[in-house]
Amino acid sequence: MDPNIDKNLVASNFERAATSYDNYSYLAQEISGRALSLLEVFKISPSLILDIGCGTGKPTRVLAKRYRKAKIIYADIAVSMLEQARPRVGRWFSKDYFVCTDMERLAFPNNRFDLVFSNLVLEWCPNLTSALSEAGRVLKTGGLFLFTTFGPNTLQELRAAFAKSSNNQHVNGFLDMHDIGDLLTRSGFENPVMETDILTVEYQTVRGLLRDLKRTGS
Repeated sequence: MDPNIDKNLVASNFERAATSYDNYSYLAQEISGRALSLLEVFKISPSLILDIGCGTGKPTRVLAKRYRKAKIIYADIAVSMLEQARPRVGRWFSKDYFVCTDMERLAFPNNRFDLVFSNLVLEWCPNLTSALSEAGRVLKTGGLFLFTTFGPNTLQELRAAFAKSSNNQHVNGFLDMHDIGDLLTRSGFENPVMETDILTVEYQTVRGLLRDLKRTGS
C-alpha cells in the first residue's frame, strides 16, 4: 500500500526468490492456511477460481483438493514463481492455467470467476483501490473475494530500529483493516468482513529476519 513501491523491482525480487521461497515462506504458508480454512464457512461450489499471487503454489494446493472439479487460474507477477508452481499444483487431466499478470491490471475479462483468492499480495500494490477494483471486476456477481494482507503493526520492531539510525523509510507501510474495508465498499463489494490475527515470530538476530525477508522476495 506504499505509493512509492516500484512494481518492476517487486517482480524482479520475486523472480530471484522463486527457488528459495518455499524454504523461508513459513509465515505466508501459515497465513494462507488460516485464510483458506474459512472456506468451510461458505457453502460455495466454484467452477472457476483465480489465485492471484500464487507464488510457488505450495500454500494454496488446498484449493485444488477442496474443489476438485473447479478450473483454477494461477496468476503471479513473476514468471519464475509460475515455473515453480506448475509441477507442484498441476493436476492430471485438469484445465488449470498459469498466467503472468499484475493484480492492478488483471489479464482477464469481466465477471469471470466464482472465487478470487489472494494471499499477501495487496501490500505490493501502490494503488490499492485499483487492485481491489480489478478483483471486483473479474469476480462474478455473488462471487467471493478472499484475501490476506499485513496490518499496520507488521515489522514495527524493524521499523523502530531503522528510525534510530536513518530518516529514510526502509519498511513498507501497511493500512489498518478498517481503511481496507472502506476501500472495499467504495470498490463495489458488498458485506465485507475483516478479521485480524496477531502472529509473533521471534528472531535471535536482525540478520536472520532480513535473510528470510530477502529469500522470500520481500
